Order: sequence, then C-alpha cells, then structure tokens
Amino acid sequence: LWWSHGGDFHGESPERIKFLSRILAEIPGYGLKPSSKSCLGQVGAVLEETGESGAFYLFYYGFNRPSFRDFYFDDSSDYEVELIDTWEMTVKRVGTFRGAFSVEMPGKEYMAVRIRRK
Repeated sequence: LWWSHGGDFHGESPERIKFLSRILAEIPGYGLKPSSKSCLGQVGAVLEETGESGAFYLFYYGFNRPSFRDFYFDDSSDYEVELIDTWEMTVKRVGTFRGAFSVEMPGKEYMAVRIRRK
C-alpha cells in the first residue's frame, strides 16, 4: 500500500497537521466524544465535551458543503461560535448567540463549526 512505505510529508501537510493539532489542544476537559446532536443537519462528525468546563461542540462537515446551519441549545446560555476552515487553516469568529441561531457558511468542503458555552 502507498501509505505503508514511510517517507516525508510534502506540500502543506506539516502545517495542516500543526493547525489541526492546535484546534484539538484547545478542547476543554478530557476530550471529545460522539454527540447525540446529529439531528442538527448532515454532519460528518459531531463531538462534544460537557464536563465541568461547560458545553463545547465541534461540528465537522467533511465532504458536505452547507451554506448555512441552524442551531439550538437552550434559551438561557450564551454560545460563542467560530467557523473553522481546515483546508485554508483559518478560524473566523462568527459571534455570540443565545437560543435558536443560524451560522452562514461558505459552501466549501472540510468546514467545521466550533461552539462553546460562555
């Protein structure tokens, strides 16, 4: 198999791995687990941490290319929302929301939405 021969990374692979490693290092608590919130739309993965550090969600859309996503958690907490472009290696703060809200997305592959309860 092509991947079993070892060798060096080429192109932007090392930078992308560092970027994703930083994203994972910012996860609070003991790490992420699969979430039951998959009903929020077509998602490649929904991960959550709801320990003492509060609620933290990471919605990864993989090959899907949504132009927006609707969310609802509760009416009493504020949630900070960030849009992560894993291909361009950028994190964009979208805003702080409460109750039901919608996040506009660029319609690209490999996007993620990070949501943290404040």
